[in-house]
Amino acid sequence: MVLAALWVASIGNLALWRGLAALPELGNARGLLFGLAFALMIGAVHVALSSLLAWRWTLKPMLTVVLLAAAAGAYFMLSYGVVIDRSMMLNVLLTDAREARELLNWRMLGALPLLGVLPVALLWRTRIAWPTPGRQARNNAFTVVAALAVAVAAMGLSFQDLSATMRNHTQLRYLINPLNSFYALAIIGQHDIAHHETVDAVLGWPFEGSAVGRCFIDRRAVRCKAIQLQAIVLNRPTSLTGVDNSQRCQQTEGEGGFG
Repeated sequence: MVLAALWVASIGNLALWRGLAALPELGNARGLLFGLAFALMIGAVHVALSSLLAWRWTLKPMLTVVLLAAAAGAYFMLSYGVVIDRSMMLNVLLTDAREARELLNWRMLGALPLLGVLPVALLWRTRIAWPTPGRQARNNAFTVVAALAVAVAAMGLSFQDLSATMRNHTQLRYLINPLNSFYALAIIGQHDIAHHETVDAVLGWPFEGSAVGRCFIDRRAVRCKAIQLQAIVLNRPTSLTGVDNSQRCQQTEGEGGFG
């Protein structure tokens, strides 16, 4: 369980560490210490959450889901430069077979087994000596308390840098893998996906070429997904690149493209 948490906190969060390393304010020794404390905090939180299901028949299946989710999240965030939030997860759930085939490539077929299947295989080959249920319950409780204490201590050591970084770079919170995916699924679970309309649209925005993507409408926003780009118009006219895309979305909607 601890080894799985270390794997997730390190390799599974390469996109997060790449994003932190790109911040100029963290390009020093203090930034390195903050990164180590942040990794320790993420690993400790994973240990605490895993301990809640650390029982004979639940531990390995739960860790399997966590490791595979971390592998998939790491691959897509590193390969396509996306973050995993509610809208991106909803895009994943609305992806059809044709779009899924377009994402398949040799890099994916090599990365996912290395990042996910190999750790899962090692997990299932590991023998675990299980104590009595009463002792296991005590062990789980102790592990939860100890892991949370480590997480709080790590957060306390880097609280100033952590709060400033999360406040000034809010997108980084959606790179914390795989908690970002589970959180997005929980948020989506509170809404009825069936009420979202989906249509095909041509995204001709000023990026490297145009792409055919799938758009869906909810009550608050128009969201368009391409194969390598997600652009979100949420009552804000400026896209992630600083280009005004709201006019194009409104024009498409006015022409009946979302009907």
